[in-house]
Amino acid sequence: MVTNSKNYAVWFFKKGLTYQTINEHEKEIASKLSFVKSQEYAYSRGYARLVLSSLFKVEPLEVPLISLPGAQPILKKGWGYLSMSHCKDALIVAWSVKRIGVDIERSDRNFSYKKICERFFTSKEKIIFNNLRDLNQRRFVLNQWIMKESAFKWQKTKSPNDLFGWEWDIISDICSHKKLKQNLKFSLIQYDKWSIGLSTCFFKDNSTPLICIQ
Repeated sequence: MVTNSKNYAVWFFKKGLTYQTINEHEKEIASKLSFVKSQEYAYSRGYARLVLSSLFKVEPLEVPLISLPGAQPILKKGWGYLSMSHCKDALIVAWSVKRIGVDIERSDRNFSYKKICERFFTSKEKIIFNNLRDLNQRRFVLNQWIMKESAFKWQKTKSPNDLFGWEWDIISDICSHKKLKQNLKFSLIQYDKWSIGLSTCFFKDNSTPLICIQ
């Protein structure tokens, strides 16, 4: 398993690698998407099958993956849980024995961080934001957004507004949602030009997640 945890595994892929095997149903789905979405779908599902085939010692097409566009992939009962995320030039795939959420963004991403904070962040987060300088404000919003996205992907049932209720205590590495009464262990990993967030329920695992770079 490509991590220092017995509970999960994480893989990183740059875009532009050779496409991997997907099944006929996935090919049919990809053929009905726009060119960009079709490429993203085929790329992510192919590499998910590849790494899971290595993890479980089966052929890629034998991995029982149910993966519709725009939805988190599902594995057959007994095979664990999968989460995927991509940005313009990278893909991250995470597997776990329990539910897991992952998100990736370019660390240098240019976006309207002040507007995002004002519109979507909690009162507590806005107070922290206003006490930071501009450069730190952008980084704060980016990291908080990655946390919210990964925690939201961890949720089994979702309402769109649930995304914005997640808050991250940087000291304890716990993210929490008051309305949902849920707590998660959150890890933020910086790799080269990318920021990667991982949300799990493994509170006793204090190790820093290792990512297999492909």
